[in-house]
Amino acid sequence: MGFDEPTDKSILLSEAGRRIAESRQERLFDPTVEELLQEREITYRNLLAAYLKLQDVSRRNVELEKRLQEVAATPEPVDRRCKLRPEQVSEIRRAYDAGEASMHKLAKRYRVSVSTVSNIVHGFYWKNLSAETFAL
Repeated sequence: MGFDEPTDKSILLSEAGRRIAESRQERLFDPTVEELLQEREITYRNLLAAYLKLQDVSRRNVELEKRLQEVAATPEPVDRRCKLRPEQVSEIRRAYDAGEASMHKLAKRYRVSVSTVSNIVHGFYWKNLSAETFAL
């Protein structure tokens, strides 16, 4: 028996291999109901994830637009080197003294450091500005 001569076993093995390959091809072209449902669920999850991401982006855009409008509506300070106007300094002092906001919140609101707010509140900065000058 040589290598070129087919045997009954090799014929049977090749026949079994052909049947397995055919069944695999049938599954590729004829998906089962479970596979279709699984594919549909994956598609649904992807769509839901994309929708949620779009909502998040939309929410962020609204927040950014509000912040942009606030910045655009804020007039420039009297002295171009200063980040705050006298009215804002008075508002910081009034809000902190009334207990309406902490130094951290005021610093975030006016986009300055906490130490700047502390120095304003304690009178180290803007000494020449009395609280009554620009009372709102």
